Amino acid sequence: KYDAFYLSCCIENGVQAPITIVEQQIPQTAKSDKTLHGLGLQNVKRLAEQHDGYLVLECSETVFTTRFTAKYR
Repeated sequence: KYDAFYLSCCIENGVQAPITIVEQQIPQTAKSDKTLHGLGLQNVKRLAEQHDGYLVLECSETVFTTRFTAKYR
């Protein structure tokens, strides 16, 4: 019998230039309207942490990768 299950997800997006990620801090959006953009990753991180999970950010030359895990039960 299992006490908990974990949900894991990996999302990759193409980027025109590499994004610097320092100490797994969410980078600020490059879009001009900063009040309407850049909230999604903050929400994913908050939900992952609320459910005993985590968020991992990585970026290569052309791909930005988001991985998160959260307890399902």
